[in-house]
Amino acid sequence: MENEDSLNVPLNNKARCYTGKVWLLTSNYTFSSAASFSWAFKYFNMGKVVGEETGGMNVCFGDVLEYRLPISQLYCYISYKRFWQYGADETDIHGTIPDIAVPADKALETTLQLIRNKNKEYMNYKDYHIILASNSPRRKELLRGLDIAFDVRVLPNIAETYPNTIAPSDVAAYISSEKADAYKDTITDNELVITADTVVIVDNEILGKPHNNAEAKQMLHKISGRQHQVVTAVCLTTTKKQRCFSVSTNVTFKQLTEEEVNYYVETYRPLDKAGAYGIQEWIGYIGVTSLEGSYFNVMGLPVQRIWEELNAF
Repeated sequence: MENEDSLNVPLNNKARCYTGKVWLLTSNYTFSSAASFSWAFKYFNMGKVVGEETGGMNVCFGDVLEYRLPISQLYCYISYKRFWQYGADETDIHGTIPDIAVPADKALETTLQLIRNKNKEYMNYKDYHIILASNSPRRKELLRGLDIAFDVRVLPNIAETYPNTIAPSDVAAYISSEKADAYKDTITDNELVITADTVVIVDNEILGKPHNNAEAKQMLHKISGRQHQVVTAVCLTTTKKQRCFSVSTNVTFKQLTEEEVNYYVETYRPLDKAGAYGIQEWIGYIGVTSLEGSYFNVMGLPVQRIWEELNAF
């Protein structure tokens, strides 16, 4: 039998996995023999067996089975010896099966489910079903660009209001967080919801979505020939944790003519866009003279930052 120290060590914190040992205590009531347990892991292609594996009770008392969980990628060590005989203590126990009777055909399923339940906090974004809480065509397009599978789920009647005491630069974060709160009671443990909000700020004033063409033209004249700020805030939310962040981009427009403003508003009808413009549309092509920060942030999602935050989740 190989020494426990010769087995592969668990993944580290950088890989978003538990770094301690994982000990699974079994009994003859749980599995008929260590051999049947090793056969099950071989059959399901879940790992390798260290030690004798000839069948029946020929597996020596105390042999160690090592495997890696498919969900959390943790390494586990299974032994008939009591765990403290390997020098472990209670802080090393991470999902144990007590001496309980489990039907033979449910043994493996029960084992894995108990360990998964203990390890949900170590899931990374790839383990989640991702939900985009937006019907925006631009946000859907941008998130698809990360090659991440997701579904769209939009709750009705979420108010996008905020207290007038909040600084303009914090408004997007406030609204994005409020949207996330609305989803918390609707998601399951394996779902991760992405909420976002974008605001345009000029002269410390927030330019929201215009209500009509006249208001859209007024907004465009307000940002014409000067610099303004676009802030997009994002919240990544599960039933267990949440990460929220904001990204800011400075955008400068040339002096727009009356004809250019009228053409854009009448042709593109930007009533669904904060600040009354889409940088990816005609007005961005002919009007934007400089950009400081993320272009995609102005479109509605800071996808590079989202990628980093998802991988650190």
